[in-house]
This record gives sequence, structure tokens and C-alpha cells, in this order.
Amino acid sequence: GYKVCKGEHLDRYTSPRGDLYNLNYAALKKEKSWAGSLNEIRIAWRNIAGQNDTRRMYAAVIPQKTACFHSLNVIRGFKSKSEAYYYVGMLNSLVYEFLIRQQSKNNNISIFYIKLNPIPEFNNSKTDQEIVKISEKLSYGHDAKLEAKLDLLVAEKYGFNNEDFQVILDSFEKIDKSHFNRVVKKAA
Repeated sequence: GYKVCKGEHLDRYTSPRGDLYNLNYAALKKEKSWAGSLNEIRIAWRNIAGQNDTRRMYAAVIPQKTACFHSLNVIRGFKSKSEAYYYVGMLNSLVYEFLIRQQSKNNNISIFYIKLNPIPEFNNSKTDQEIVKISEKLSYGHDAKLEAKLDLLVAEKYGFNNEDFQVILDSFEKIDKSHFNRVVKKAA
């Protein structure tokens, strides 16, 4: 059947699983014109991260037949799951969150901040395919080394070098940087 998820159900890269709320789709379809979008490929991110969270951005591909409460922002219109996973990887990256943090000093990430910080277009390049592959793997669980590799690929997409990336990395005080430092040294 159809389900509903809230921001608390969503983690970085990981689609909502577990005890989601049941949804009466027939009743929803009568009330909401957007109900048909529940069968599209979509991504969502939390509106607000917890104050003690190490990161602010939590984005994931949302399963079909899953509606989102107001605590999640949703983007739809992707041509493929690969394109959606590319954007999830970009949104969850340190680089993108760094850009967001330059404008927003609180834990609220509205669509306004997403529009202020454009993401390099998905063009199915080798780098894009690697971002997709890693983002999909991360949707099954946390892997610090893979996240570090993805962050470097995203930095490359934005045209940042290792020194630029180090400035970005140093701005995140609460994260463990050991995996990143190893990946940066390998890339140098």
C-alpha cells in the first residue's frame, strides 16, 4: 500500500524504511491533485536538522507510493533513478552543505537555499556515473570511506582543487576527518 514519511524517517542517502504511516490513497487522490506524483522518481531532504546533528543536509531517493509530510521538501521530474541518485549525492556532499552554510546560519534548509546554490547538471560523464554508483551504495548504509570519495568527486564537479576542499573540510568542526584526509592524500 501507500505510506507517509516524516523528516525523522529520512537519513543521509538512505530511503525511509521501517514503521511508516499507512496512507489511504483513494482518499488522498480526491483531496490532492499531486497524489499522482507518488509514482514518480523523487528525492526529498529534511527541512530542519537537529541542533546536535553533525550535518544539516539529509537527502534521499523516496520510494514510490510514499507521500512526504511537511517536514520534508521534495523534488520530482527526474528522467531516471541514476539522475536522482546523482542529485542526492550532490545534495548530501560537504561541498554543497558548505555552500548552504554560507547563507543559512540555522538548521532550516528550505527550497530557497537549494535554488540559491545550483548543482552542476547531470550529464552522465564518468564522474557523474561514479557519483551515482557511490550514492546508490550509500543508500544501503553508511560508509565513511565512500562518502569521502564522493565528496572529492563533487568537489571536482564544482572545480575545486584539494586545497579548496581542505578549506571546506576544515569548516566542519563536528565530523571525523580521518577518512577524508586519507582519501585526499591518495588523490594528491
